[in-house]
Amino acid sequence: MKKARLLLAAGLILALILSCSAAGVYADSSNVKVNVGNTPVQFTGDLGAPFINSDGRTLVPFRAVANFMSGVKVDWDNDAREAMFGKNDLPVKINGTTYYLYYTVRFPIDTNQVWETFSLYNTNGNIISSHDRLSTMDTKAIIKGGRTYAPIRFLAESFLYTVGWDDQTRTVILEPPAENTWAVDMIRHEDNRGDSVSSQAQAMLFAKEFARKCLHNKNTSIRYTGQTSNYLEGEEGITGWTFEFTDYNSDEVYVNCLGETWYWNADDELFNLWY
Repeated sequence: MKKARLLLAAGLILALILSCSAAGVYADSSNVKVNVGNTPVQFTGDLGAPFINSDGRTLVPFRAVANFMSGVKVDWDNDAREAMFGKNDLPVKINGTTYYLYYTVRFPIDTNQVWETFSLYNTNGNIISSHDRLSTMDTKAIIKGGRTYAPIRFLAESFLYTVGWDDQTRTVILEPPAENTWAVDMIRHEDNRGDSVSSQAQAMLFAKEFARKCLHNKNTSIRYTGQTSNYLEGEEGITGWTFEFTDYNSDEVYVNCLGETWYWNADDELFNLWY
């Protein structure tokens, strides 16, 4: 049995995250606008402008997001080639105890995958719970004209915005969520979505992403070793899948149905939760 881990009360555990070729043909992007409520977003300077791509999806310039999505911070991981959007250090009370929610959405460039990371910390800065969720979009984040663009609908809905489209004025309309309850609403929203991982194939994608991000080798050989329940102390009733990184002395990675990823080296010396 591996080391014990901290869990929240069952009903409140989180079910529980750019160089590409821009050679594709993009749809006409003229006069695409973004409003937050009734307020038009100004895309000024060298930030770029929203456009509709060949998939019929509206993409917005990465750096402009912070100008119209309240509290969302943006970053760019050059090594991983991915755009990151996050809200961090948000206080939330659960059963009378204050925790801090960290939420990040990652868009690896030139893929239709999106990774969401949910983490809760206590007031001492210790991690209480953390997991990732993998989603598949019907379009991709890209680089165009030297600027990084992300799909506005998926991005905004990830942060609980309501997204609409006015075809007559070619305007994306974003209705912002309530800021004072955002952290609680996000936890409730994620709990209602159910398990993050439901199959061996999905778990394999988590293992590969771990290798890409943490072992810095997206081509690492991975061998599936089995499915199990109750693999960790405190995981009663939780299913998971185990894999070995054959290029790393058969180091082990374990992905459970909540989207938590755990890693040990061959000597069982490392015990790290990926977050």
